[in-house]
Amino acid sequence: RFLELVHPDDRELVQRSFEASLADRVPYHLVHRLVMPDGRIKWVDERCATEYGPDRQPARAIGTVQDITERIVAEQALGESRVAYRQLDAVSRLKDRAIEASINAIVFTNLDGAIGYVNRSFLRMWGFASDETVLGRSAWQFYADQIAAASAWQRLRISGDWVGELVARRLDGSPFNVLLSATIIRDEHGEPAQIGRAHV
Repeated sequence: RFLELVHPDDRELVQRSFEASLADRVPYHLVHRLVMPDGRIKWVDERCATEYGPDRQPARAIGTVQDITERIVAEQALGESRVAYRQLDAVSRLKDRAIEASINAIVFTNLDGAIGYVNRSFLRMWGFASDETVLGRSAWQFYADQIAAASAWQRLRISGDWVGELVARRLDGSPFNVLLSATIIRDEHGEPAQIGRAHV
């Protein structure tokens, strides 16, 4: 009658565990599912030990069946969350690699314009060997026409996006034209968090 309550997929496991405990004369412990009369599924932690008579034959089995459904459900939810996190983390790393390998010069700044990240294409386009002399500086310092750069900055702050041409200046002082696409990046609450710029 007990096996009739065990989930069909777990019945063979329970039966074999019980039979093995008799053959080896050791208690058994396993986690499996029960199907309630109303169709609900319960997870249980089952422990059982068999007592033997003077003739060394099984006399009775004594055990406990503890409902651990809440714990199992919580662990499954945590597992799903971890899988989702790993997937998001993998996507995030892929995006990072794509940004770093982009042929476009990409810059991220804070809302005041101070540079927090540049990719390799930015360093190559402006003539820098590393980002050490770039990070922390105002992004607008890298343009030859400061008036046009300031105007673009104001329009970006007002509209949230700006696309246009500017004249940039390399480390050696030589000017070159860039097509700049800039946007304000917002956090999960919709508040401005940083500014992203892509140069072609």
